[in-house]
Amino acid sequence: NKTVFNHITITLFIVFSSIIFYSFLNIKPTFKPYKSSFLNLSNKLLKLIVVLIFITLFCINIFDVNAINNSTPYTTHLNAFYYSVVQVINGGSPLYVNGFSNTYGLYPHLLEPIFFFIGGVTIFKFSIVMAILIVLSYYMVYLVMSKLILNKFYLYSGFLAIFWFQYLSSKPGGIEDFFFQYIPLRILFPCLLIYIAYRYTEAEKKGLSFLVGSFIATLSILWNHDTGFVVVISWLLFTSFWLINKTEGLLSTFRVLARHLLVFLVVAFATLLTFYLYIGLRYGGEISVDTLFPLMEMFETLILHSSLGLGMEPMPIRHPWVILMTIYVTGFSYALINIKKKEEIQFNSIIFLLSSLGMGLFIYYLGRSINLNLLSISLPGLILISLYGDLFYKRFFHRSLLHEKILLYTITIFL
Repeated sequence: NKTVFNHITITLFIVFSSIIFYSFLNIKPTFKPYKSSFLNLSNKLLKLIVVLIFITLFCINIFDVNAINNSTPYTTHLNAFYYSVVQVINGGSPLYVNGFSNTYGLYPHLLEPIFFFIGGVTIFKFSIVMAILIVLSYYMVYLVMSKLILNKFYLYSGFLAIFWFQYLSSKPGGIEDFFFQYIPLRILFPCLLIYIAYRYTEAEKKGLSFLVGSFIATLSILWNHDTGFVVVISWLLFTSFWLINKTEGLLSTFRVLARHLLVFLVVAFATLLTFYLYIGLRYGGEISVDTLFPLMEMFETLILHSSLGLGMEPMPIRHPWVILMTIYVTGFSYALINIKKKEEIQFNSIIFLLSSLGMGLFIYYLGRSINLNLLSISLPGLILISLYGDLFYKRFFHRSLLHEKILLYTITIFL
């Protein structure tokens, strides 16, 4: 306990040694030929670590009934998430009917077809499905980052930062705490949104991509209410950003945005109606306005928590959340300033999306301001940091300003 050699000091030593060594290769002409070999070796090592992390993400979330005990991670965290899944699949009543409430949304109904095809729900099967959703979520993020970030160091180190800060360090009870309430529940659709938004920027037929994105955004409301509304708003802001960039004239822009909103509302209504019709047919009940849209039942858990103070924690003034929010505000402002730059529309629109999404997800920390929640909602911010690092590095040898050089060094050391 008295030694100075711990994971913090060793990490700092490795980081600063690597920076000094890399700078030495740049300064000394004799060693410049070795620079490329050093970078290739470093990138291959980081890529190997990323591959191992994906394997680890899957393996550490697999468990069976023998792992269950009376500790808090199982009786509180896992049970609150798993109970409604079992009752929906094995029971005879849908959620929010006859007092059958759920804290986290209608995700059990969306998971029901998966468990139907794999022969029912057990702890082991449930853990496999959760592990797949977790890996899928982070893989979509990694895929988008690999398309937008050219420098492999900022790609791999940025993704490693996501794994370390947003996933591993945010688990309340450590690596064996199966807290699925945030991962994958509250990151699946935000990650899917990031991927769909990137595909939208690449698609030739924007209309079809918008329909698909609108359908998925609406499903996110059913999956989890609080994150779903953030996904919907972020999707509408992102596509509006793109349309404003491509449309000339104030009146024409207004017409395009109005038509754009109308199409989304039609898709959203059709999606919600189809889902609730399915629920009515699935459980053989009478379909009425009350059963189709049980708004009071859906929010009765929120009403209960409101009467108990929502379990809120005071929000500190001097805290790292200020840095995270600064990243979002900076990205949001940068994108808006450059909204009409057609040659940079893809990069700027993704920055705008990540900033909007990050500010929306920040509400989760705002309601219960504990450090673990700040780590949980940091995903868009960590992606933005990686994008900024790659951008500033490209400018470093050409027209980089002093503050950009300072930010580049800061981001590099952080990652």
